[in-house]
Amino acid sequence: MHSSPTISRKLVLSFRRLIATRRLYFGIDSQHVGAFRNRSSISFELGAQGRYQSKKYSYDGIKKCYDMNTDNQILEDRSYNLAQDSSELFDVYSPPPSQTLFNSIIDESWGELHFPHPKPTGESKGRSRVHADGDWHRSVQVWIVQQDHTSRKVRVLLQRRSTFKDTHPNLLDVSCTGHVNAGDDVMQTILRELKEELGSNGLFDDYTIEEIKRNYVFRVASSIKGETEKYGYFICNEYQDVFILWWDRDVRLEANLFAPKAKEEVAGFEVCYGEELLKKMRKDSENCVPRSVDYINALEKAFGCEKKMR
Repeated sequence: MHSSPTISRKLVLSFRRLIATRRLYFGIDSQHVGAFRNRSSISFELGAQGRYQSKKYSYDGIKKCYDMNTDNQILEDRSYNLAQDSSELFDVYSPPPSQTLFNSIIDESWGELHFPHPKPTGESKGRSRVHADGDWHRSVQVWIVQQDHTSRKVRVLLQRRSTFKDTHPNLLDVSCTGHVNAGDDVMQTILRELKEELGSNGLFDDYTIEEIKRNYVFRVASSIKGETEKYGYFICNEYQDVFILWWDRDVRLEANLFAPKAKEEVAGFEVCYGEELLKKMRKDSENCVPRSVDYINALEKAFGCEKKMR
């Protein structure tokens, strides 16, 4: 008579993890505790929403769940790798002259080490180490904004960060944002990020460096701490160059116009009025990537919302 294969501890533990990810409570029946190594089937007590029932799973059933869990893990790892390049290097910069200047707008009073442009130290580090150690590095932020001539309000494009990002997953963020890689400059980074995050459909192919330069608004020293389940604790210390591109196309600014190169990096887009966005940011909304008071004030002025909101 053919006997079923032995259920290994690895299979059982993997099955238990799979059940846990589906928000089911589990436990091995007392009669099988310590004995599952030599059994061809095993019983679990499963509970969903407080209701419990006993179920018996064969080797084939558990093996199928194990294989499915392994395949899902491979797909998940691939998504995390597409959401950010773990091999990219960032130039390291000196911190602000004083900790009181963290989250402040950079101006000439900061001295030549930081103004008109931050100067790199000559050291480069990997993405994960920079975020773990809290090293200062550079990034770009581009807000896509349209003047609504009917309501005379400003409409702003927001991106929803994907669940696979190593910082601020699932939160609403700047229309387009990205790190400046080691050896790259700000303009190169903006052209790259516009195409990757917004314009894989060619929407931004005709933008030039000179046109983008004219839309620079401010630079801020942003210091934000956080934690993700996948990557753990992070300190994101960035010198952020902020730009505004005014949407001058004949069509109305809408979320469905934009196409990210990888959905693993950008989950989607939303459009809202500038005043609404600024109010959310001032309330430190859990739905948005946090920004400092100085950042929000400078953005309010750049949007032209300053007088309307006061």
